Amino acid sequence: MKKVLTALLTTLMAGCAYSPAPPTANSDASIVDTAKHFYESSEAGWISISRMQADIHEDEYARFFRQGYCLRDNFEPSDFTKIAQKKCQQDGGTMIGSWCASRDTGHPIFFARAGSPDATGTESGCSGYFRQAGILAMEPRFEGDPQWLALAETWDYKTPSEAAEAERLAAKKEERLRQEAQETYERAREEEKRRNQREAEIMLNNVGTPICQINSDTHVRYRGQVDDMRDGMIRVHILQASDFRTNSRIRGFEPLYLWADPHTWELC
Repeated sequence: MKKVLTALLTTLMAGCAYSPAPPTANSDASIVDTAKHFYESSEAGWISISRMQADIHEDEYARFFRQGYCLRDNFEPSDFTKIAQKKCQQDGGTMIGSWCASRDTGHPIFFARAGSPDATGTESGCSGYFRQAGILAMEPRFEGDPQWLALAETWDYKTPSEAAEAERLAAKKEERLRQEAQETYERAREEEKRRNQREAEIMLNNVGTPICQINSDTHVRYRGQVDDMRDGMIRVHILQASDFRTNSRIRGFEPLYLWADPHTWELC
């Protein structure tokens, strides 16, 4: 038992000393191998049981590397994104989101993403103040494999032309929304201008000016006149109320006085 504990301690200490060089976009290494290297570099100096379990997996059509880890001050997830972008360029592709797409065939070359556990589908098991991160990379075992292409579609892969069309439609929608917002703003400005004009006309015409108001909820048109003015307000003598749909007077209406904001009324 003592020998086993000693061996385990020696292994853990060796793990602490293990400090692989930072990964780069090596044209000879696949994106999956690069992702594993990035993870190991990020974990350098930590005693991590999960590192012993982290490995590359593959099935009949693809290779995968997915792992969560505790983020140190160095090797941010954005660093891996930059590596993936450079690797994609070396492979004759262009990055569309997390996908590297071939500029020649439009086929997906690889998928590479580093970020939060939610974005990568990982669990890091970090505790305390350590930030959690994750990394996910996948690539085909054979170029142009139909099963790989089907997998890419389930991960919302878009060819460069499809991505460009989606971007064009998004820009068109944004422009339409901008125009609608501008039109709404212009209508509001015009309405404010009309309100100010109505208020000015009423105030300039002074006491005795015939004024009207329509209540669209009750279908009632009120007719009256300015009876007094004070502190930017007018006292309205409402003389008549009628149904504006039939233009017939409302029976039982009694004339009344009330103070009102001038812009809520207009000249008859």
